[in-house]
Amino acid sequence: MFCLPFIFWEFIIYDLGFPPDILYCTLIGFIVVLGLGYTFSKRIRCVVILTCLGFWGKSGRSFLRAITYALIISGPIKNMAENGRETIRVFSCSAVLTYNLTKTRFDLMTRPFVNAIVGMKENVSTIKDSFGNLKTVVEPIVEEIEEPDSNTNLSEATERRKRTNEDKVESAEFYQEKYSKKIEERCEAQLKKGEAKCKKAFSEAYEKCYEKLPALINTLFCWPMKITVVCNIKLYTFSMKGRGVCDPTGVVDERLGENYHYLKETRNKFVANLSSVDLEYQVISPKEIPGVKNIDETRKELTEKFVKNKSAFDYCMKIVKRILAFIFIKVIIHAISYQRQYVNNIEADNIYVTAYFKRIDERRKERGERSLLPLKKIESREIIDPTDYRQSKSE
Repeated sequence: MFCLPFIFWEFIIYDLGFPPDILYCTLIGFIVVLGLGYTFSKRIRCVVILTCLGFWGKSGRSFLRAITYALIISGPIKNMAENGRETIRVFSCSAVLTYNLTKTRFDLMTRPFVNAIVGMKENVSTIKDSFGNLKTVVEPIVEEIEEPDSNTNLSEATERRKRTNEDKVESAEFYQEKYSKKIEERCEAQLKKGEAKCKKAFSEAYEKCYEKLPALINTLFCWPMKITVVCNIKLYTFSMKGRGVCDPTGVVDERLGENYHYLKETRNKFVANLSSVDLEYQVISPKEIPGVKNIDETRKELTEKFVKNKSAFDYCMKIVKRILAFIFIKVIIHAISYQRQYVNNIEADNIYVTAYFKRIDERRKERGERSLLPLKKIESREIIDPTDYRQSKSE
């Protein structure tokens, strides 16, 4: 008898999200009530047994559905919410990574050139050497802007460009579009790699879930693991203007193509005529565009919105789980109602031939009085003999 409160508390009440103090008070209350009931009341003993049997009956199926909903709410749906958090984190990291990468590339392109110009004031004799080495210094920049991403080393790329027209200067729009497309393709390749790893993790989780759970319920409980749409980061990474995370607009400097066009033109002029160098440069500070948010502000805003929505979702789920937790009262009420009808109404579920009934019927036979057993064919349709292997129509 004392095992029943522990079983009921461990497998039903404990996992439904109540605070620890309420859980332990509930356990103590079950133990005290059942202990006193078993001691002083036959009716409570009967109700408890009927309640245990009721979990496998019609009223118990409603409770089983409630437990199933509670497990679904506390399991896969919570994981989907956590996956949403990870999606926002990946979006923020990807945006910051793209911004930092572009900033670093641009800094690497301009700093050697500026240092070469400033260094000319210190020693005039090194000017020609600096201009002679300018071609080598600019080579990584040309590799980054003009060459596609590949495993080809720098020397091979250099030789390949030498075989073509390396001094050819395209328009600024051409370089701007080419480098923006390269950054976008590089970002999309990274997202595809992350999506593939995410789908693989979902597939492994589905296989483990399918193997661990019994065959009858594994499909019901493991289906959320097939929802790999959360791995498609592009669905969650569109800004207010409809641009994706890999859209280089606003990340790649708008004057990159113009600066690189000017750099290449200047390099050709320097290399063509090292004896007469006339250089002029001006440092242009980037202008702040009103109404445009930077990466940090966008990431902070997305995180705050997600935390706010997640808190509201958790609160609603807690209320739903607590409501579902009290559906088991329906089973207890059904057991009490059945016991009351069985005691007060002699016709309530009185269709079974018990052992006591058989003893009374046998005693009437010995006295020569009228007996009821064996049942007639018309009686066997309404009255059930538990020892008979044949099933009645109602059964």
